[in-house]
Amino acid sequence: MEDQAADQALRSVGDSVYFSMQRTPCFGTCPSYTLTILENGTATYVGGRFAAREGSYIGKVDAETMEKLWQMAETANFFSMNEKYDGNATDLPSTIVRMHAKGKDKRVIARQGTPQSFRNFAESAEALLSTVEWTLASDQDK
Repeated sequence: MEDQAADQALRSVGDSVYFSMQRTPCFGTCPSYTLTILENGTATYVGGRFAAREGSYIGKVDAETMEKLWQMAETANFFSMNEKYDGNATDLPSTIVRMHAKGKDKRVIARQGTPQSFRNFAESAEALLSTVEWTLASDQDK
C-alpha cells in the first residue's frame, strides 16, 4: 500500500521530476522511503517504516548538488543499465531510482542481481542528499 502511494506521488508530479529514489519495505526491518527532487530543486521525502524519519517532509536541493547527482549517474553508467534487476526472491527490498535530466530519462528497479555500480550510485546519492534540511510537511501550515 505504501509503495502504491509513493508511486502515485511520483506520477502526479510527472516530467518535472529530476531525480527520485525509493527504497521499498521487506519482511524485516528494511527502511522504506521515497525521495523526489523536482527540476526547480524542491524536494519531498516520505518516510515509511524503519526510515531515518517517518512521515512527509519537504526540502530544497541546490543546483550544485543536483549537478553532482547527474555526474554520479553518468559515472555509474546509469543510463546504460537494464530497467530491471530481479529474481525469484519475494522478501527482498527494491531500490528504484529515476533520473530525468538533460534529455535523458531512465528508471531502474533493482532488487536482485544488481550491478555494484548501481548500488554504489544509490548509496552515494543517499550520502549526498543526507545534508538536505527537511521540514515536516504539516509544519508548513503553521
